[in-house]
Amino acid sequence: MANTAPSRGPQQMRRAVAVGATDHRSVRIWCRAGRPGRYRLAIRHQQRTVGGGVFEIAEGDRSDYTCSVRYPDDFRQSGASASGNAPDLAPLTLYTFRVTAAETEGDVVGAGRFETYPARPQDTPARFSVGVMSCHQPFDHNGHISAARLRLLSALPGALDSRVKFLIAAGDQMYADGPGGEAIFEPPDGGAGPPNGGAGLPDGGARLIDIDHLLRCDWDTIRAAYQDRYRAFWQPIPWRKLLSSYPIYPMLDDHEIVDAAGSRPEHQEPAWQKLFGAARAAFMDYQGALLRPWPAPEMPPHFGHHFDYGHTGVFAFDARSERRAGRTSRDSQAISEAQHRAFGDFLRARRDARVLLIITSVPLIHLPEWLTNLGDTITGPRVAFLDHWSLDLFQPDRDRILDAVRAQLAATGGRQKIVFVGGDVHVGTGFVLTWRDQHKHQFYQFTSSPLTQSLRDWETGPSRWGPELLEQTGRTYDDTLGVRLLRPSVATPGAPNPIDEQNFGLIDIETRGENTHLRFRFLGYDPARGQTKELFSTGLL
Repeated sequence: MANTAPSRGPQQMRRAVAVGATDHRSVRIWCRAGRPGRYRLAIRHQQRTVGGGVFEIAEGDRSDYTCSVRYPDDFRQSGASASGNAPDLAPLTLYTFRVTAAETEGDVVGAGRFETYPARPQDTPARFSVGVMSCHQPFDHNGHISAARLRLLSALPGALDSRVKFLIAAGDQMYADGPGGEAIFEPPDGGAGPPNGGAGLPDGGARLIDIDHLLRCDWDTIRAAYQDRYRAFWQPIPWRKLLSSYPIYPMLDDHEIVDAAGSRPEHQEPAWQKLFGAARAAFMDYQGALLRPWPAPEMPPHFGHHFDYGHTGVFAFDARSERRAGRTSRDSQAISEAQHRAFGDFLRARRDARVLLIITSVPLIHLPEWLTNLGDTITGPRVAFLDHWSLDLFQPDRDRILDAVRAQLAATGGRQKIVFVGGDVHVGTGFVLTWRDQHKHQFYQFTSSPLTQSLRDWETGPSRWGPELLEQTGRTYDDTLGVRLLRPSVATPGAPNPIDEQNFGLIDIETRGENTHLRFRFLGYDPARGQTKELFSTGLL
């Protein structure tokens, strides 16, 4: 059998740039140049070049001719002096950048912009916003780019202002298993149910690669198949515009590997682990390299990370790379012991932070425990109940995270604003959660999904009903955590929560003296006006 995977049909991205991890003095710039060679990064401030350097993408590169460089550090290591071509960037400063072929200045790979971060917590802007998005699937069910699916994404550049400082991409920035006619492979259940949560197989399904075929391919071939998907999914110009305009912090979720990745027992078998490894390498090529150096001698065991924007700390769990489903909770895990320890260290080091954002891709709180477990018993792998933290198998990890947050709130007197940030579930929703103890401390959860995916009513039903049922129950976590859906402000009276249309989330953070407040907003698309509209907004919390 030929050890190859055919090229997919959609037009593919050749070149692109993106802004990655940023701080008060440095920035990581990612690019796909599409061919080997020497490339020049130039960083400008107010039309004046203030720094840059040359980097190289080697012939025979296995990362699909992608590369990420950290300015100024990588260029100092290559010989530029700190006082010469690679000085530190200045805090809270807007820069533009451009990547070109080193020998031919007019051969442009891409250009973009970014703003550096505060150098100290006390320098944090009094008002700023964080963007939240997930589930980028711009194809219709026949595998063609859909203008309707791109409407919100296309309108975002004109709607986001300078107060947006960075974006959280909470997962599924690419779908390996959909849309049907252009997926890498058939759904793992052999077609008994729709793939990727519901994009059913069209008549063109014969073009799909049988999953057994792909599992028998070698590691490099599988990695190349996933790279192929990124080039197709990242082709739309509005997507690339967003990536090049703000620092973006991505997290791996299931569809970047396969639906419900890690939640099925067979995913621990050697052939599946090979596929997971190759898919994770492609994730590093296109997303993880926004966060850390790549290629590196070893693949990181998980993509968890953390950073700070002034007085706001951000911690991201990777709930895919180390997920394991066994027969009982004792032989299952959503995250590893190492990630739990890292989270504890993060919390202890940020007792003085005003705001903490905690990313979990799949929302930590979404469905009642009884619904999750009953749904999994009835539907099995055909519906992704098995993916939720409220499933019996994964509740111990969820409860341990919640215990850590309760201890953090107790240690800080409840003054910190703590928000869990997620995606994945194809609805936008927000909760306020209250501990039912003597302290009554509160925290929040904010989920934005989908950005470009579009599903039928029956496909989003459980994600709409689940949060409503959870609020009716009024509590979770052994009845010790009160649950209430966030209410809309007078600016959006009667707005629904959950939201079952395409949405982009915004967390507004505003400091007034000793007090810091949050506002949660969802943007959608207004076809009558051809621009974004505010679907839902809370008041200041």
